[in-house]
Amino acid sequence: RGVLALALGRPEKVKSLVLVSTSARAAWTANRIRTLNLANRVPVIRSLLGRHPQPQYAFERQLRASRSYDCSRRLGEIRAPALILYGRSDKLVPLSLVEELHAGIAGSKVITFPGGHIFFAVRPDPFCDAVLGFLTGAGR
Repeated sequence: RGVLALALGRPEKVKSLVLVSTSARAAWTANRIRTLNLANRVPVIRSLLGRHPQPQYAFERQLRASRSYDCSRRLGEIRAPALILYGRSDKLVPLSLVEELHAGIAGSKVITFPGGHIFFAVRPDPFCDAVLGFLTGAGR
């Protein structure tokens, strides 16, 4: 959501947007919070984060901040080309919020992938191809 805040607050600094596994607002349920908390503690997932995974206290603060953020009513202000990438089995970001994001940003493009919230880590090549295609103009 930080990228959306930047695009809304400093649009002159944003040439294009690549939005991955995100939405304009949170729809947290107790089940989603448990899933996120568990995911942050699973060694396999933490290993995907590299040698410096996010500390638990930082994760909890990020969760608190994202719960209160909602820019859904301002999406129409975004003029930069936007690519939205989404894992079809994402348990953390509901498809309805991805559709809201797409509908709110005029001219945005959505590409869905097999997999969940971190689909890009499991099969990075299709993800990288989509991003590079978009950024070089081939995917717009």
